[in-house]
Parts: sequence; structure tokens; C-alpha cells
Amino acid sequence: MTNARRWWLATSALGLFAQPVLAQQAAPADATTETGNDIVVTGYRTSLAAARDSKRQAAIIKDSIAASDIAAFPDLNLAEALQRLPGVAINREAGEGRRISLRGLGPDFTRVQLDGMEVLGNVDSPQDSRGQTTRDRAFDFNLFAAELFNHVDVEKSYQAQQSEGGLAGTVALFTARPFDYRGSKIALSAQGGTNTLTRDFQPRITGLVSKTWGNFGLLVSGAYSRRKTREEGVDTYRWRHNTASGSDISSLTAAERAKINSGDLLFARGNRLSVWDSTQERVGITAAMQWNPTDAIHLTLDGLYGQFQGDRFETHLASRGGGSSTWLGGGETFAGVTYPNSKVNALQWNDRNEVVYLDVTGGKASTETRIQNTRNVFKQVVLSGGCRACRGPDRLLDWRRRAVAL
Repeated sequence: MTNARRWWLATSALGLFAQPVLAQQAAPADATTETGNDIVVTGYRTSLAAARDSKRQAAIIKDSIAASDIAAFPDLNLAEALQRLPGVAINREAGEGRRISLRGLGPDFTRVQLDGMEVLGNVDSPQDSRGQTTRDRAFDFNLFAAELFNHVDVEKSYQAQQSEGGLAGTVALFTARPFDYRGSKIALSAQGGTNTLTRDFQPRITGLVSKTWGNFGLLVSGAYSRRKTREEGVDTYRWRHNTASGSDISSLTAAERAKINSGDLLFARGNRLSVWDSTQERVGITAAMQWNPTDAIHLTLDGLYGQFQGDRFETHLASRGGGSSTWLGGGETFAGVTYPNSKVNALQWNDRNEVVYLDVTGGKASTETRIQNTRNVFKQVVLSGGCRACRGPDRLLDWRRRAVAL
């Protein structure tokens, strides 16, 4: 092939590759660029990284919640903030979380620490029968507002430095400290709400003031909330075997009469139409002082005050029979008035022999009202300190002293 032919082929190949490039550079003369609204993405990178690093560096299975994570959700109390962690379930009262179950075990098997000290906090509740709260080990997390804590660690396994107890695991609560916020820090949050049943304004206010001066710092925070709820429903309780007990069952079929007299049927002791009105008021105050005289020595004084006041008003309309049992029962005399025997006109039961329908003439009903006012106060002061030799990683001295009043 001659040099002239090689040059012609090379030129043709270059033209084939160059044409698409020239075509891409050509643009319509009337093309316009449309601009939209700015999209702003806000994240909590530092808190997420801190929680991730805490879990990664721990020698045990541990999950953590940072303060920004707690504030990012409208959790009513500390129990609801903890339920966002894997392996944590809560039970509720009056629409709020109260106690937690960790790793499938009940609330009695979870140990709780507050600023490094093991604590126990209970609040009285209508769910507890006759003061049962004074006899268990479960911690009621609705005692505190979630905003009072800087971070929470949930430890699901064990290490040698831990004290005994806590079969399910350990929940470690840490209040805010001044060295968590270098310099001056002031924060205030106010929220409000209502609902269709109570129609009352329900405030929720939190605040924090922190100041550091070199190696010394002070912090004060507080939280206040008031919430009112109403529950309405039907309550059927205490099923038990019962017979006619003097009631007139002559209108029933022979098979139905035999079924009742055999004692195989289960009757509810009471069927109630109920209304529960609850008012919950929560106050929390924390204070902390930190002093690091040297890089190797630190002293911390933490104080926490928590108050939970609950008022509950219950009204019930219930069916009652002889001996405070069911609609079944004979005649009774009360306040000089003799009431006739009830007459059972019809009844139905399910495959478990539970009576689900009862038509009674001359049945008796009763009303019940219960008022409960409770006030629970938690106080704790912790003085802690530590010392590191030659700025090394090993802590030679680590101690805590606590004064607590419940």
C-alpha cells in the first residue's frame, strides 16, 4: 500500500470518529435551562458516628442513643426513646410508655444505672394491685423526661467490670454535663398539643444552660410536661364457672338448662362500661459541675430531681348478680328493699363454653367510682472522680459516692 492510500484511510477513520463528537457539541438555539427550588438536607452526622463508634469499640453487645437522636422524635418519656433500639419492647399506661422488656425478658430482669450508680424508681399505677409497685425490681421510665439525658447505653451482654444483676441486660442513663458543650450553650424548646376527648392544652417545655471556663464548667437543665388523656371502653373480667344460683331459667330449653346446671359454662363476673380520665404531670431538673484540675484528674458532681404526679378518675357501670358475680343470682335484700330473682330469657356460648350473650329480666347493675392521686419524687446526687497516670489509657482511680432519696 502506498503512502498516499494510507493517509487517505487514516483521514477517513478520523472523520468517522470525529462526526459524533461534532454532533454532540451542536445544541438547539432555543434550549433553556430550568431551575427548581433548593433542596436542603439536614442530618446528624456527629451523633450517628458517635453511636456507631461506641457500638464498634465496645467489647460487648451494646446500643446507644445520643441526645440529638432523643430530640429528633416526639417521644413522651424515656421509655419511648428506648423502644427505638433493637431488642427493646415497652408496655404502656394511659398512652405512654412505662416499663421496658429487654431481650424478651420482663422488666424485673433489667438493671438500670443513672450516672454510674444503680437505681430503682417506681411510680404508683392503677395497673398495679394494692401497692404492688413497692415489691418489684422493675424501673418505671416514665418518671423522667427523655430530654434530661445526654445519651443512653443499652448493654445486652456482660463484662468483668460490671456488678452482678441484670439478667436481661443493663440500661445506663447519663445526664448532660458542661464539658459536653464547650463554651456557652443555651437551648429552649416549647411544644403544645391537645386531643379530641379532653380538649385541654398540654404544654411541654425543656431548657438547658451550660457554661465552661477553661477546666471548670456548670450546667443546669429542666423539663416540664402535663398531659391529660381519656380512655373509654368495655371491660369484661374474671371469667369463672357458675350455675343458675336461684335465677329463673324456666324459659330456656332443656339442653340450655342442663348446660347451666352442669357448671360447664363460664360467666364473666362483671361487664363494665368504663371511662378513665388521667392527668400526668412531670417535672425534671438536672445540675452538673465538672472540674479538671489537671489533664489526668477529673471531678464531677451530678444532681437529678424528678417528680411525677398522676391523677386518675375512673367511672364504671357494671352488671352485678348475686354474690357480686354475674347476672345470674337469686333475690337479694339491700337497704330494706328485697329485689326479685333474675330471669334468664336466652343465652349463647362459644366453643370454649364462654357465655357471650345473655338476655336477662330483673338483672342488677352497679356503679363504681375510683379516684387515685399519686406523687412520686426521685432525688439523687453523685460525686465521681478519676485519675489517669501519665495520661495513659489505664484508669488507676475511679470512684463514685451517691446520696439518694426516693
